[in-house]
Amino acid sequence: MTTGNVAGTLQSEEQHGWPELSSDAVFARDVLLSHFLNGLWIKVEYLAELVENGSSAHKILVKVRNGIAEFRDERRLHYHERMNSAWTNAFRLELLLALAEPPKRLLPELQARLAQADEEKVAGAGRLRGILQQMTASQDQTHPPVVDADERESRLRSLLIDIIQGIQWQLTRKYAFRHLQREATRKIIYAAAASFALFLLPYIAIFFVYWEHDGNLDEIRNWIGLPLLTALAAGLFGAYFSRLLYLQKNWSLLEYDELAAAGELASIILRGIIGICGSAIVFFLLHAGIITGSFVPDFSNMTIVSHIPPDHLPATFLIGKELSLLIVWSFIAGFSERLVPSILGRTEARLDSSQKPPNQPNGH
Repeated sequence: MTTGNVAGTLQSEEQHGWPELSSDAVFARDVLLSHFLNGLWIKVEYLAELVENGSSAHKILVKVRNGIAEFRDERRLHYHERMNSAWTNAFRLELLLALAEPPKRLLPELQARLAQADEEKVAGAGRLRGILQQMTASQDQTHPPVVDADERESRLRSLLIDIIQGIQWQLTRKYAFRHLQREATRKIIYAAAASFALFLLPYIAIFFVYWEHDGNLDEIRNWIGLPLLTALAAGLFGAYFSRLLYLQKNWSLLEYDELAAAGELASIILRGIIGICGSAIVFFLLHAGIITGSFVPDFSNMTIVSHIPPDHLPATFLIGKELSLLIVWSFIAGFSERLVPSILGRTEARLDSSQKPPNQPNGH
């Protein structure tokens, strides 16, 4: 490179500075991204003192510096898509800096990056550390070189890029998971609120009937489907409540595609259908008397009485012990993924034992 070209390059570098952060720029509102870009800028200035002008490393530093100064904000995208695009550009600039690392700084940078990988719990950090130790092991006459000296620098630089990419994916995974968890939680809360409103709807209607007809409930005497509707709505609410608790407790343990699927409409609807089916199965098992016990509701007493005693409110009188037990059973059927299979398993075992001849031995 000639002296004029070098001067022109330096002049072009001086024309670029820290990006002007407008009020609507996505990186102006993201503290982490702003600090990340600032760290890249400082590192560019530091490495610029260690590389020769006109070298390939110097050209990379110029490219990274210009990339920071002209950091693009894709305003045509939605906020989270803009944020993802901004971080992708920032990570690309960081990887370019790895190509500009002077050879004498590769080992210290690798050690620092491996320590960061351990802090971020990057998968495969131990394997990468073993590769580094193998390439940097002391050489003597009894141990021939593991890596040729001419290839050592390129191998170390390639290893550095692999480690940085692992750290970047771990950071992306962490913050992307938080966004997915918030989105899935918000949608499930909406679904749970809708199911709870569906559960309360018949009793709100009863209240208005009672209020409009001066305490007369003859209009709802034929609501024979109220227990079944209550059971199905309770199972639906239990399913969404269970899903919400599970997501809040285990979101950090899920894979990326699992957490993304948890917020999809089809997945939410499917979970609600499973809760409804579970509560319906329990409803008919209880009604058939297959399940017995002191906590099993008596369906013969689960009726609507049109004449409310003067010391009872209509809603509290209608939701008596039997209906309350049914609601509890239905909620648990939607909430628990093991209740219905365990009941069906015990019922199947009971049917199998009842069909055996009385004198048939249990052995082979």
